[in-house]
Amino acid sequence: MKPNGDIKLADFGYAVMLTQQTQGRTSKVGTVCWMAPELIEGRGKYSNKVDIWSLGIFAIELAMGEPPYISEHPTRVLYNIVQRNPPPIQNKWSPDFQDFIDKCLDKNPETRWSADMLLEHPFLKGADQYKQNWCEEFNKWKEMDSDVLNVGY
Repeated sequence: MKPNGDIKLADFGYAVMLTQQTQGRTSKVGTVCWMAPELIEGRGKYSNKVDIWSLGIFAIELAMGEPPYISEHPTRVLYNIVQRNPPPIQNKWSPDFQDFIDKCLDKNPETRWSADMLLEHPFLKGADQYKQNWCEEFNKWKEMDSDVLNVGY
């Protein structure tokens, strides 16, 4: 994490370099709980839309403490991803967060939102204010007397 609160996420289990010349890969590798349905079914090439799916699963993992289907056999996980709708998150989360996840977990990669579209989503736009408030609180905490911070941990 950077001092201004920026956090960078990288590597959802399997990484490939996509360029203007190579917009997709034909490989079928990944961590089952985070794999997009089109990758499992072999529909099309690996693209950045697969990473958007993984981002949606990661958002669920952050909210719920674990990704969907984590306790099931890998074969069953693959079946559930392809055959079922993504599981809803608990109602304690905002409608904007639920909608963000829904845009990430659209089973049709053609209509699944892109990274540029998601950056304009109200959930991420609202996160800027939360981040600013968090950074202000964190900086106040850091400025506290060092005796308070050194509690023996």
